Amino acid sequence: MAKVLVTGCAGFIGSHLCRRLLKLGHTVRGIDDLSVGFKENIDDLTEYISHGPEDNTSRFIPQHSAWNYCIADIRDHKLSSMAKFGSSWNDFDVVYHLAARGETYWCQENPSEAVDVNVNGTLRMLEFAKTTNCSHFVFADTSAEYDGLTGKDWYPTDEDDAPNQHTPMGIYSITKMTASQFVRAWSIENNVRSTLFRPFNVYGPSMNLDRDIPPVIGSIAVKLLKNQSPTIYGDGSKRRDFIYIDDAIDLLVKALPLANIRNIRNINLNVTDTFNMGTGENYSINEIHDIIASAIVKELPLSKVYPLPHPIYEPDKPYEAKITLADVNKARRTFDWSPKVSIEEGIRRTINDVKRRM
Repeated sequence: MAKVLVTGCAGFIGSHLCRRLLKLGHTVRGIDDLSVGFKENIDDLTEYISHGPEDNTSRFIPQHSAWNYCIADIRDHKLSSMAKFGSSWNDFDVVYHLAARGETYWCQENPSEAVDVNVNGTLRMLEFAKTTNCSHFVFADTSAEYDGLTGKDWYPTDEDDAPNQHTPMGIYSITKMTASQFVRAWSIENNVRSTLFRPFNVYGPSMNLDRDIPPVIGSIAVKLLKNQSPTIYGDGSKRRDFIYIDDAIDLLVKALPLANIRNIRNINLNVTDTFNMGTGENYSINEIHDIIASAIVKELPLSKVYPLPHPIYEPDKPYEAKITLADVNKARRTFDWSPKVSIEEGIRRTINDVKRRM
């Protein structure tokens, strides 16, 4: 069993990853500063260690013996001081670095801070990983690196289609591209394996619905469940490759060292490699709206069926791709992995979670 560190552990993907790793029997430690993560996402696992100038005491009530997390900023120059909480905080086999500021529009408006968190924070985590004798660094890159591509000849996009002279162009995607290059260089220099994943539109239970512009599936579901008109930016023809959270986590855990030994068929992997995390299928936003509306109506008793309000179309937002569509053949071949949850089933599960949270 591996000793694993997950940054961004209280975020959407990070919290699901921690639960899966614990279920598989691994020892897991998490870092999150709760700037965009939510303590509620991991409340079922443990209380927390507070790490910072305002409170240097350790307080934790573990709900799971193999888990704990601390509130810390990945940019902290004193991350190594976490060892004061015990030897389990200074020795990791694998580091999953998921922490980042991923809100596209926030990054456009706050480029300096976006660079500080996404680039400098990644450099700090690479330095920290080196001190822990980490043998594998897993980095959450982004499919936004493909955002500047246009024309049908570009799709589906494979891992070699970015970066290039067309993409990336947005501040968020540029910071992630820069960080990913540092990960690759560090990996080669230190002969430590790194695996980079480019998630496309990941959705499912516990999505962040409090963002200035929430994820489209969650946003539409919330509005329709309130019998309100959802907002769609543009004419709804933009197409997205949506991947359900469980399928995304399935791929992430394939990167564990034991998975590399037992399950990867191609044992001649490079020291550093990049993989798309999508489904290879895409849907227009109008189609997603219709699937969500249909799922909501199906759950209503006949006596309560009502006509759902039509969406409101607003001017398109800048820096958004017209199409995203992942070429996932590399991930299929390498990890013997394939997505299993259909868009209809994933949306049904997501709607049930949104109802619970509302």
